[in-house]
Amino acid sequence: MNPQLFSPAALALGLLVGLGQCDTAVAQQGVHPGVADGMKRLAGSVAEFFEQEEHDKVVIVGSFVHPDGEGSELLRRLLTEHLKRQRFQLRKSKFAVNGRFIKQFRKADTQDRFNSVAMKVTAEIRDRTNDELVQKISIPIFGDGAAQLLGPSASLPTDRDEAERQSRLNDAIDSPDAVVVGSESRSTATSPFGVEIRVRRGKGDRTTARRPVRQDGQPFVKLSRGEEYVVRLTNRAKFEVAVTLTIDGLSMFAFSKEGNFGSQVIVSAGQSVDIPGWYITRDDTDAFEITSYSKSAAASKGLSGGVGVITASFAAAWDPAAKPPADEAGAKGPDAATGKGRRIAQKYESVRRVTGRVRSLVSIRYAR
Repeated sequence: MNPQLFSPAALALGLLVGLGQCDTAVAQQGVHPGVADGMKRLAGSVAEFFEQEEHDKVVIVGSFVHPDGEGSELLRRLLTEHLKRQRFQLRKSKFAVNGRFIKQFRKADTQDRFNSVAMKVTAEIRDRTNDELVQKISIPIFGDGAAQLLGPSASLPTDRDEAERQSRLNDAIDSPDAVVVGSESRSTATSPFGVEIRVRRGKGDRTTARRPVRQDGQPFVKLSRGEEYVVRLTNRAKFEVAVTLTIDGLSMFAFSKEGNFGSQVIVSAGQSVDIPGWYITRDDTDAFEITSYSKSAAASKGLSGGVGVITASFAAAWDPAAKPPADEAGAKGPDAATGKGRRIAQKYESVRRVTGRVRSLVSIRYAR
């Protein structure tokens, strides 16, 4: 599928990740292709172990947890799906697979001259009869998928080499220091890119900004059950930007009826646009609404890791016939969660753009 972009009056959306990079079942979950591919490789290694040891392919898949206690249902779900494709039966068994994931800063290849941010995912196969660890299998996941799952806020200079960009991203994850300016969250005080959470009053168009507070270096916004909210994306730069928006670990296009699951939002230079909900078609949107986790959009996809996190990734965008911005280097052509609310009329149009390197990541927590 070729890349494509769309637009609702003041904003545009685009499909920049072709489904050829990852199968449709995975793409429908709004999952980054790199993460999906990594978990496919992990499932293949688990299957290889069972075949070598001549064990029946029957297993229970448990949770995946981070050392800080946060879990990722996304990783568990992806492993489960890929094990099913390896002809595993997922039911009560002698063996259980549990997992861990941590951030790493390492070389993606032995030939690389610099370290990159990665997520190390480990599957531990245990014999449940005596709680014995019988095999440990680890794989690294590099790139934007790992960064988005780790949920940082970071400003990444496009005119610097990748070594410095990766170093800054690593520092932002280890020592979060996002900035709150009024009701807007930014990666730095001077960043031209911001994210604001606005709560809708009634069923009309009026919304009110919900001011975030900084906790542990990260912005938090309090949202209550039943509230509808809108995500306002602001671009104060002198060029268009393409924004990847994820809610609770899901792309805002995860429920699209048109197959454009990897799309992005185009925000014009010096403008702000409001994203009121999940993209359904070019004419319809389902509102972002705070609900119980069991009724949430994430739960409907079997995901809980990242619930309570809104992440926007900003990159420059330009017409294929135009020149990129001058500083664009190396450009290439829990308890509460967000559910699907009422249907909203929202029109989108298709446009063509080239996108550059990620310039800013902004993550806002709304549930702990």
